[in-house]
Amino acid sequence: SDDYQRQKTGDWVPYSKQLGGLPVAPHIRSSAEQPFGKAGFAANFVGRDGVTFISPWHDLPLYPSPANPNIVSFVCEIPRGSTAKLEVQKKVPHNPIMQDTKKGELRYYSYGAPFFNYGMLPQTWEDPSKTGFNGTVGDNDPLDV
Repeated sequence: SDDYQRQKTGDWVPYSKQLGGLPVAPHIRSSAEQPFGKAGFAANFVGRDGVTFISPWHDLPLYPSPANPNIVSFVCEIPRGSTAKLEVQKKVPHNPIMQDTKKGELRYYSYGAPFFNYGMLPQTWEDPSKTGFNGTVGDNDPLDV
């Protein structure tokens, strides 16, 4: 089974659901309204002042150090081992990372827990009007990594 039953509440929870909160970097603040694993959860990025919300997609630099163009910034949307389908929200101000929903239900990957971090590169965009060498087109999102 991919779920276990919590003793305190009796509800069934996917193994990958991190009920203790999502580990975040110092420049990220997650919302207090809903914990990770709830539809209202949002991981919002804040600027260096610790107050002003910023977009991980538009405000973080692709190249953190202009002196070293071989290193790029990476925003982890789905931590290794988690099956919750988390994604930068394009239509929400400041593009927080939230769990996708379909027909009102939280979405999870059904292929098992990934053994890698999954995310995106800031300041990038996959143009849906462009066709790649293999016939695929962009998905109107930041570049997946």
